[in-house]
Amino acid sequence: MIVSNGSPAARRGPPGRRHLQFPFPGGQEPAAPGGSDGWLAVACEPSYHVVMTGQTSWSPPWWRVVAAFVAAPAVAALAFSSVSPLYEGLPDYPERVLRTFPLVAVVGGYLPALIIGLPALLFLRRRVRPTIVNCALAGATVAALPWLLLTLFPAADSASIGGRPTVVDHHLTWFGLYEGMKVIGEVAAFGLVGGLVFWILAILGYRKGRPASA
Repeated sequence: MIVSNGSPAARRGPPGRRHLQFPFPGGQEPAAPGGSDGWLAVACEPSYHVVMTGQTSWSPPWWRVVAAFVAAPAVAALAFSSVSPLYEGLPDYPERVLRTFPLVAVVGGYLPALIIGLPALLFLRRRVRPTIVNCALAGATVAALPWLLLTLFPAADSASIGGRPTVVDHHLTWFGLYEGMKVIGEVAAFGLVGGLVFWILAILGYRKGRPASA
């Protein structure tokens, strides 16, 4: 783009250029050789183009996202409680599941979803497409990350499973690492289920995108 001082020669310009004229405020412009008539001439090369681009962000209705955040941890917690219920001393299986569910839902579901999942959603919504695979992997990561940290950095001075030590002097043993990875894999599998539920409730069927605001 070429800006001239508004002289007739500049307004004519070489062939192949388009000239636009803009008046100075109050009809005044700085003095320039060749005279001034209060106009600013702009010569534009036709071979150049200005392209405005922006990121595309997915923005489904807010109620779908809220419903997904409420339902996904609950479904994953219910699945976990049904497969691996606590309270082995209770003979009634449904009661074991019902007692296990609130603990798993709060500690393993909603807390990671709020502390890890919500910030991850806000950060990734403009950077990563919410495909079914991405949502499933995100759910597995959100669910398993706290357990991974607890496994790698044990708080107990010593611990054991079936008489075999898993933690000695705050250090994880190989057997402890093996048992920890088993738990993390199981938790990640149920987190993956939660991620699928989130995708179904928040994303499935939504196709409309809008340019992200600057």
